[in-house]
Amino acid sequence: MATAEGLIAGWRERLGLGSWDIRYSALAPQDQDERASADIHTIPRRAVIRIDHGCPHECLEREVVHELLHVLMADMEDTAERARSGLGEEARAYLAGQWERSQEWAIERLADALTGTVYVEWPLAARAQPGNEAFADGFGGVPCGAASPGVPDRGPATIP
Repeated sequence: MATAEGLIAGWRERLGLGSWDIRYSALAPQDQDERASADIHTIPRRAVIRIDHGCPHECLEREVVHELLHVLMADMEDTAERARSGLGEEARAYLAGQWERSQEWAIERLADALTGTVYVEWPLAARAQPGNEAFADGFGGVPCGAASPGVPDRGPATIP
């Protein structure tokens, strides 16, 4: 059974993130409203990937890849933030939201394609109940370990 640390090490190399110091840590109890997150610092190149301890094993690889894709795009995020910094507050907030939605859309697609799986919601450990059948299959969705039958196009964020 693969561990988060082992998956991070393998995918770190596959994604060309060899210059990054990337570590794993379980999500803190106060962060239990998230399934996974990445704390990223581009200088120095360092990141901590955090995943809810209730993540089903069949979803772990996809969660790791998803968070590593955020690391891969960190320099673009910094560039976009610098570009927004000279704008007014309303425009900055609008563009930050558009960036976040577009980036998540791309990362979801890439994680699906790279792992051959499909994202499904799975219950957070803090909310999961023993014997909950939904816990095993992502609330009745396609399990993360299943081959992707193709992902419906949700489309990127649009700019009016």
